Amino acid sequence: MYYLEKYNVIILIPARNEFGTLKKILGNLLKKKFKTLLIDDASDDETRNIRSKRNLIVLRNKNNLGYEETIKKGFNFIKRKKKISHIITFDADGEHRILDLKKLTRFYKFDLVIGKRNKKNRLFENIISYIFFIKFKVYDPLSGLKMYSIRSLKKYNPKKNLYLVDLAVYISKNKKFKSINTEINTKKRKGKPRIGNSINVNIRFLKILNFLIFA
Repeated sequence: MYYLEKYNVIILIPARNEFGTLKKILGNLLKKKFKTLLIDDASDDETRNIRSKRNLIVLRNKNNLGYEETIKKGFNFIKRKKKISHIITFDADGEHRILDLKKLTRFYKFDLVIGKRNKKNRLFENIISYIFFIKFKVYDPLSGLKMYSIRSLKKYNPKKNLYLVDLAVYISKNKKFKSINTEINTKKRKGKPRIGNSINVNIRFLKILNFLIFA
């Protein structure tokens, strides 16, 4: 039995115009009866026609909020639900493998489980991962496949900027919580990067590096 069923874990998928890969992902998740929350970030494609059904809750953003704000919305929605112990974030672009979900859920006693990717898309991501490990003993804070405990999310006071990196720092450096890595294999993502063009991406990575140095 998957720990997703035994320990009430829910899959959170933020999606914007990724119906081609999302359709297959949802089909596989629902076939295995995994609880799933899909948040449609104001998509223009067929994603907007997906409806809630058994084991699938669908929420929609009226406007494009972006990846991190959509994740935050999902966390806030799930935290109000009873009997949910952990949330796993899962990207809609086809990069993650459903087989790797079981790797994360083996560590259900941890508060943050980061799927350490076998390959990263950019040099900056490797640098950020290395610095994060030096400071907090876990790799790859920018991985989209992570598992968070509800108890840690309820204790965290969200910041507007660098939300997910700051959350990873908060959990990893807090002695009350436990963090760990598990190795995952990623596939080449389809479509354009969700974080923008190369200039914007590099500016964001520089902000993250600066933040981590002083975290």
